[in-house]
Amino acid sequence: MMNKKTKYMLKSALILPVIGLLSACISLGTDPLPSMLTLKSNQMLDAGQVKSLNNENGLVIALPLLPRKLDTTRIPVQIDDQNIAYLTQTAWVDKPNNLFQSLLMEQISAGSNFVVMDEEQGFGKNIQRISIKFHEFGIDSRTNQAMIIADVTRHHPVNMPITKRFAANVPVAEIAPSQAGYSLNKAANMVAADILTWIK
Repeated sequence: MMNKKTKYMLKSALILPVIGLLSACISLGTDPLPSMLTLKSNQMLDAGQVKSLNNENGLVIALPLLPRKLDTTRIPVQIDDQNIAYLTQTAWVDKPNNLFQSLLMEQISAGSNFVVMDEEQGFGKNIQRISIKFHEFGIDSRTNQAMIIADVTRHHPVNMPITKRFAANVPVAEIAPSQAGYSLNKAANMVAADILTWIK
């Protein structure tokens, strides 16, 4: 008859191989990516700068809309008219619409007299509003370029909405994370600067 110590050792011997088999089949976490990409505005609002909100200088930047292929943290690479792949070994730190909204808000704040807000901050205020719908925000392998295409609508409390298409293409030396990140950031700043010029 086995004593308690012997029973415990036998159970342990049976359990350990099972745990080993499970660890070979499942993962308790994902390996971290070598790099992650973000967007940063070329213009930054000076620390301590104060602006007073009035009916003329208030501006809401709505969260941009994304098509399904862009509604992800992965960076799309256009292979041909029908096929896309996604850049490996990297990803956005957040979805590109969140990143671009932050970049655009920073650039407009720094480059104009607008008091810039997101939708939550501007809720209920009778002020201007910018909405954006992206069509492209990635890499085109056919031309080795970062490409951004967006339709931007300016909503005014009194006047009818006006829509304009904006686009930027920046060469990519190599379809790799660092080069793609640099070119996409440059293209995003170009589009943001064009939007700022348009709404001033």
